[in-house]
Amino acid sequence: MKVSRNVFIALITSLALTIMDWTPGAASSLQAFSINTYQMGTLTPVSPLTIPTLSSSSNNYSAELPVIRVRGSYAVEIHPLASPKKVLADVPTQLARQLAAYFVQMNQTTSFYLIGPRKMKGQAELGTDGSFDVFLKNSMASIELDTPGGSELSTWSLVAPFFSAARKSLEQNGVGQSPSSTQNTTIQRPNPHTALFAFIDKKGSKVAGYSFYQSNWYASAFGGAAQMVYLANSEGWKYATWTLNSAMAVLDNIGEPQIGGKVLQPHFATNVSKGPYFPAGSAISLDQHIIWLQHNVYVQRGSTSTPSSSFPIAPFLLMEGAYRNGKLIPNSGVELAEIPWMKSYLGDNKPLYDYPFLLHLTGGRFLPYIEIWAGYGMNQPATNNLYVFDLKSHRNQMITSFPLFGGTFFSVGTIGDELVYDKSGIIDAKGDFGHHLWLVNLATGKSTHLPTSDLHGQTVIAKVNGKSLRIPLTPID
Repeated sequence: MKVSRNVFIALITSLALTIMDWTPGAASSLQAFSINTYQMGTLTPVSPLTIPTLSSSSNNYSAELPVIRVRGSYAVEIHPLASPKKVLADVPTQLARQLAAYFVQMNQTTSFYLIGPRKMKGQAELGTDGSFDVFLKNSMASIELDTPGGSELSTWSLVAPFFSAARKSLEQNGVGQSPSSTQNTTIQRPNPHTALFAFIDKKGSKVAGYSFYQSNWYASAFGGAAQMVYLANSEGWKYATWTLNSAMAVLDNIGEPQIGGKVLQPHFATNVSKGPYFPAGSAISLDQHIIWLQHNVYVQRGSTSTPSSSFPIAPFLLMEGAYRNGKLIPNSGVELAEIPWMKSYLGDNKPLYDYPFLLHLTGGRFLPYIEIWAGYGMNQPATNNLYVFDLKSHRNQMITSFPLFGGTFFSVGTIGDELVYDKSGIIDAKGDFGHHLWLVNLATGKSTHLPTSDLHGQTVIAKVNGKSLRIPLTPID
């Protein structure tokens, strides 16, 4: 039985206005309670049901599950992302033969897994309005995950049964509501943006899922709302915990990772620095102008002592503005480029976050910058990218990509129109160190491989067109 996104939107007409909503006390203690709720299309709640336990990940990925690729229907051209044949999952080993990891490609850069009982079939759909839906079913259960796209009305309608802010927005925009039948369901709120629910349907099916909503959201795969429903008979219900866990992991990692953390508001002051690094908020002086990366909104999750415990949740902006008497002239800032903040990693639901910084301007127009990509909690970044932004043409040029883990190191230096980078690392079991030097003329784009004899400590001394260039290298941490 499919519970479509249209059915969820339609249920707003039978919403009970007396639905209880989140309070700080309920969130902190994770209380569960029964409420008078709604009729969900043909799913009519007749009694509350215990919500499947959400287990905290033990990172004990010992159960190997087959990967089933979910076919997709996309409103825009999407090239398939690679998917493995098997994955290790944090599920009980005794259930491994009964579960599968369903690989869902959401768009050109984002994919994730939903864990469910085997032999499910269905598809994923990406609409022209940005909405995204997944539906899977077999003889014992069905899984549906819906997002409403960019429409505020669809967003409010999807989540209104669980969030008073959405109901109020509907009322203010002239969408009427009528009282519902008094039916019971169980609601649990792990945070202000998420409502877990469970009930028994009048046909005897067991239902569990979540509704997610943020009235003010940042760009992400899920936008401002999402809803997931797992419907099963008694045989399929024993897998509900693992299905709900995987769906929550998708929401938390790909959809809106900030739901479990404290939002750190940006400070928009820009301070001129001497470098050699210019992170967000640190500016480079250029004649009577400054260039800087606009501060971003970050989220802090867990302990501040944990590596990569805070991460951005919106794009970075490369800005230029007029600078007089030690101050940025108001309203003089101009956006030069947008730098991304998140991308999917290895085609699954493990995102990487960007921690960019600028290097010294060279040649009067070429601005090198580094994108450092790290996942939440990583001890070291996964990789980085070296770019150069041309202030004259406003074009980005990627110079090289480089991994930052495993005893490998990276350094960069510039002079005039010339840029040098060194990819160095341990080359054998004895711990011998090797260097890989390249010289790039940013004006012409010509690249030259330099001999390691040109490296003298942290300085490259090379002959270019008969002239000797001395270029100090800046190590990239």
